[in-house]
Amino acid sequence: MVGVIIATHGQFAEGLVDTAKMFADNISNIKVLPLNTSTSLDDYFDETMEAIEEVDEGDGVIALVDILGGTPSTTLFRAKNKFHKNVKIVTGLNLPMMVALLTELEENTNMDDLAKSLVEAGTLHISIME
Repeated sequence: MVGVIIATHGQFAEGLVDTAKMFADNISNIKVLPLNTSTSLDDYFDETMEAIEEVDEGDGVIALVDILGGTPSTTLFRAKNKFHKNVKIVTGLNLPMMVALLTELEENTNMDDLAKSLVEAGTLHISIME
């Protein structure tokens, strides 16, 4: 099974995972990595590496992050490249993306397909309602 890391600024990741439980009850092999103001960058890097090791069962890791170029995404990118880990980083995390992840995770073991599906789900639900 593909492992999952949810990495965001502040408590957004924890709140999103908690809210996603309303839509899907299968929350397994997911590690939440909140970046708090009290966390040093070195500690966050170490926590990121530990999270990758913890959730990687051999099929790779999908990491969902809130902001492209923010500390969670750049830290994951550094860890992925430094240790040559099989990690896909998907940015722009939102609730539809999270719900899609939980519904597709057990069915879809191909990381590329899963990542594309998550981006589609996340963008499909962005619109202007008038």
